[in-house]
Amino acid sequence: MGAFAASLVALKFPTGSRPVTLILMVIAGIIGGSIWALIPAFFKAKWKTNETIVTLMLNYVAIKFIQYLQYGPWKDPKAVGFPKIANFPDEAVLPKVFGVHIGWIIAAILCVVMYIFMNHSKLGFEIAVIGESENTAQYAGMNIKRTIITAMLISGGLCGLTGMIQASAVSGTLSVDVSGGVGYTAIIIAWLSNLSAPIIALVSVLFAGLVQGAAYIQTAFSIPSSVAEMLQGTILFFVLGSEFFIQYEAIRQSKLEKMIQKEIQLECSATSHKEEVL
Repeated sequence: MGAFAASLVALKFPTGSRPVTLILMVIAGIIGGSIWALIPAFFKAKWKTNETIVTLMLNYVAIKFIQYLQYGPWKDPKAVGFPKIANFPDEAVLPKVFGVHIGWIIAAILCVVMYIFMNHSKLGFEIAVIGESENTAQYAGMNIKRTIITAMLISGGLCGLTGMIQASAVSGTLSVDVSGGVGYTAIIIAWLSNLSAPIIALVSVLFAGLVQGAAYIQTAFSIPSSVAEMLQGTILFFVLGSEFFIQYEAIRQSKLEKMIQKEIQLECSATSHKEEVL
């Protein structure tokens, strides 16, 4: 939906100036993504719904909407009957730096900004606390509903900006394939990186190599590109499995009883010492 909002500016409101057009597209993309994220944010804050499920279902709504535009109002008359939206004008295409569009520079800047925001700001601290435990946040007097909505609006705005970059620099137009499934890869990357922005940047580059390499092996070795998706799933599976063993420890019943008895003895010793002092 961020790509849609940016495409609306590029196709329906041409300015003739690349800087002005791109700035307006960035703003539109952020606003479009934030508005779309407001729906699951409201449900999450109001009724504690699962934001992952709601956003995944909203994906299909957004895709069908773009499909409607392709076959209907925004169908390019020059496409000879093919359901396609017109390509962006030159002023609506992001420039390149070192042979790559400047989206990578925007991503690098955002990594730094988000690291500072999450680790050195009050709102970032509140988001982290609520993510770990809402009970703790409530005990600390945090406004949980407002923080949830704010966090998801920021997240939606960043996703909308990503949609604008994809539509402008990669696709050069708006289509149902504008996301390319990167959202699912992003979930794996965020989990592997333990939600740390600098590590996310590194893991993203490695996963990008994995995805691009899949296209190469399909051509060079006749191996299905879906092998890369299988590798992603396998990596996530093992990460989740190791997370379980990091968080929990399996101990025998007898060992548990000994630990409890030791704790009781220590507590009794501390109590008797306190009584002696008194």
